[in-house]
Amino acid sequence: QFEVRLEKGEASFWMAPNLGEGMVPVADGISGGEMARLLLALLILLSDEEGQIVLLFDEMDAHIGGTTAAK
Repeated sequence: QFEVRLEKGEASFWMAPNLGEGMVPVADGISGGEMARLLLALLILLSDEEGQIVLLFDEMDAHIGGTTAAK
């Protein structure tokens, strides 16, 4: 679940990161993986509205060490 809450003229973003969990403020309580899932979901929703395509490349850096990455 995802919500935008308006309080005192300011917007805050809230989400339930996993099934059965309560709502938490995005700014305070989600992990990096949860943030990535949220941003991907927003990109997909927005791209559909604008007729764009979202390409997802998962774990592109798998099995790449520092020496290989530097090259």
